[in-house]
Amino acid sequence: MESLEHSSVLMIDSNMNRMELSFVYVSNRNIINTMGVKQLESYQRRNRLKPGTIYKLRSLCQTPDFTYSNNALIEHILTTLRKAYSIGNLDETRFAIKYMKNAQMMSKVHRSTLDYLLLDMLEHIIETCLGHKEHTPYTYWYNIFTMLFRGTHIKLTNHNSVYADDCSSTIDTEKILFQCVTHDVYGKQKHIEISSCEHTNSSSNTENTILQSKLICINQSILCNLMNECKDVQDIFPIGIHLDGYSGYLFSIKPYRDIYVASQICDHPFFLPLTMAEFELFIHEGRMLEMLCNLREHYKSITKFIRQSNRDKSSWVDHV
Repeated sequence: MESLEHSSVLMIDSNMNRMELSFVYVSNRNIINTMGVKQLESYQRRNRLKPGTIYKLRSLCQTPDFTYSNNALIEHILTTLRKAYSIGNLDETRFAIKYMKNAQMMSKVHRSTLDYLLLDMLEHIIETCLGHKEHTPYTYWYNIFTMLFRGTHIKLTNHNSVYADDCSSTIDTEKILFQCVTHDVYGKQKHIEISSCEHTNSSSNTENTILQSKLICINQSILCNLMNECKDVQDIFPIGIHLDGYSGYLFSIKPYRDIYVASQICDHPFFLPLTMAEFELFIHEGRMLEMLCNLREHYKSITKFIRQSNRDKSSWVDHV
């Protein structure tokens, strides 16, 4: 593979459109974005990388499968829901969820914490599909993520990332910032960013491409801070989330040699259902529950490293 060093800084041309300008910000941060066709064309047009190199980077920096590794933990729930849906409808499925939630109270089965939060999420989704709950796309996502990270050291806010000022963008978006709740060496609570998510309702490919560049830059800054916080951890990286309406995608950003590589986590759709047909896809083919579970486990792993690192720092201060 050719040298990946990005020592030369791309100059901003007054004739550049907003999309090209966003590509310059990404490239000048030594980031290779393997997700967007227009971004890849930009790399090739400027002769910064050979075409085959980008695809090699995509395969080298792939994230472990985000759709199957937690399948065993939730298959018992999915099996029951699929059976209920096949013999009835959403009301029958909602009844099955209520029965599973109450089964432990009747001493019939033990439910894990993960079981209960997934059942609460599914009940919320079914209520939405039935029209009993009304949401904007953003509040729908925010509610689901809030349930997903219940009982963890992960806090959600609708604030801007502290790194957002470094990323030029005028697109109006709604934010979901994921933070680890920990303590500094003096025992004072602090919040460390572990991922940035932004939501838009744009139908413009240009706007979504510019937002992608912005999110990549923000999450790269988060990555650099995480690597500084957890110096002894080899494989720590954020998973950014780009949401557009009721769908979106997950992406990772990782260091590789002297650059950073942004790549999409998987090809399965990341979405929240609004209709019976979409709910059927959600529980049968969409792999959404598996992806949500893996997202939860990945963020929990990051918070574990951060909190352990801060405990070690506190211990060192105590002995000075």
